[in-house]
Amino acid sequence: MEFSRVFEAIKVNFNDNYEENMRKWGCGIMGSMSQARTKSMERVLAKEAAQRLN
Repeated sequence: MEFSRVFEAIKVNFNDNYEENMRKWGCGIMGSMSQARTKSMERVLAKEAAQRLN
């Protein structure tokens, strides 16, 4: 009986609020290292695209 109450509390607080919690955490902003990696990959892809056109 006690385990079922604990289980229900966990389910209500975490599982049922998954979507809401994921929207709040991180705010959709990448960290500085991720931004740098993304910029470097974009530069590489742009360079490759320019070479294909020439």
